[in-house]
Amino acid sequence: MKKRFYKFDNLKAILIFLVVFGHFLELVEGHRLLYLTIYSFHMPLFLFISGYFARFNRKNVWSKMIYPYAAFQMLYTFFEKYLLGTESLQLTFVKPRWILWYLFALMVYHLMLPLFDTRSVRAQYMIVAGTVLVGLLAGYDKRLGYDFSAARIFTFMPFFLSGYYLSQNKVFSKRLPVSKTAYIILFFLSAFLIAIMIKVLSMSFITKKMLYGSYSYEAAGYTVQIKLLLYAFAGIWIAVFVMLMPDKRIPVLSATGRFTMPVFLLHGFAVKLTGMYYDSIGEKLPFASALALSLFMVALLGNRFTDKVFRILFTGELLCRRSAGHAQD
Repeated sequence: MKKRFYKFDNLKAILIFLVVFGHFLELVEGHRLLYLTIYSFHMPLFLFISGYFARFNRKNVWSKMIYPYAAFQMLYTFFEKYLLGTESLQLTFVKPRWILWYLFALMVYHLMLPLFDTRSVRAQYMIVAGTVLVGLLAGYDKRLGYDFSAARIFTFMPFFLSGYYLSQNKVFSKRLPVSKTAYIILFFLSAFLIAIMIKVLSMSFITKKMLYGSYSYEAAGYTVQIKLLLYAFAGIWIAVFVMLMPDKRIPVLSATGRFTMPVFLLHGFAVKLTGMYYDSIGEKLPFASALALSLFMVALLGNRFTDKVFRILFTGELLCRRSAGHAQD
């Protein structure tokens, strides 16, 4: 039986909560530093974990990425057009709607895996360094944006490939003996680095657009040096979370981390409806309500039952099973 990495289940549970909370936080007045802190690492770390478990499989790309992407692209477009009243919105599959950029990016990354597949550690380092350089250069191109999620694909690729190569080299597959003293030193060093990063994020020259990965330097008002700094911050966050998160089953957390896809793709409807309601009454969502709604959505959608229904309705797994069954007949 294949060993389950509870470390990553635990991390995914925390991250999916932060994704949901970050979206509800956009409806709250203030809390700029908290928002920037979340966005400085949650998607890079999610992509790192996705890369760690990535394997080139055409059937999975179809059933778990292309199929749900097409389904939710239509659902979110019709939802916003006919329920929220965004009349000018048109259905298109080349510009992912809102959160669907992540699914589109995963699809592209998985399809490109054969191009990056190498057992040479030196080549792996060079490829990751090359994607960092491409991500930095992409900021100069004002044409890159939301179409095909091009800007984000280039920006976040280093994190995905870093996870993929660490997996290829079987990093984390065995528990390394760490003394209590070393763990305490690592903890305080991490706390020191986090304090520095939060202090920098609190400065006025850091803005939300810089962390989205979808804007050019000119559009977001920053420089290649700042983007490189944000790359470094994301790398530090990833190292801290991965090293300090226990690789053991934690009640609720580990279970929730197994079922993050339904949470990710479905919570957006609740966020949009909540935003529409508070816009209609001319108020902002209270912070406590944003926190409570985030916990509720994760609990409601991040469980085995919801995941089972989700797989039947919104993935192509059922179709793949049927086609496989017919092929055997």
